[in-house]
Amino acid sequence: MNKNIMKRKGFSIVEICIGCLIFMILLLPIFTIMSKGTSGTIHNKNEFSAKQLASNILAYCNLLPFKSPEINEGEDIIDKLKLNFEENSLIQLNGDKKINISEIDDENFLKLIKVKKVSVKDIKLTNSPYNYKFITVRIEWLEPGKTVNNYIEMSGLISEI
Repeated sequence: MNKNIMKRKGFSIVEICIGCLIFMILLLPIFTIMSKGTSGTIHNKNEFSAKQLASNILAYCNLLPFKSPEINEGEDIIDKLKLNFEENSLIQLNGDKKINISEIDDENFLKLIKVKKVSVKDIKLTNSPYNYKFITVRIEWLEPGKTVNNYIEMSGLISEI
């Protein structure tokens, strides 16, 4: 009887391995949930930043003169030189609101601008054309672990007054 008591003082290596395996199986769903939550947070941050960047670019284009070479008709990739972004450049909008164009300018985002010139003739005054530029800003980004680009598009209309 003394021999059996000496044998049962601790756990065997097999029991320890089985216990660790059960513990890891129980922790796996928790780590999966944490991983999904992190990727969702990254997606939301990127989408918010892309929307803010597109909005800033449209606001900047609205401040430019109608015949400005920076918003010529066609499709182009935007870089800092094309739109003359300056570091920490604040632009005064209507009222007291100021926006910082370069605030979210991140190299992870591909910025595309498409400008289409639209002419509309007033029905009563057929000799008076009104010119507009329809601007579409498309922001694309690739998230870690994904193979397809995410994108958002925002559009605006600029008129020649």
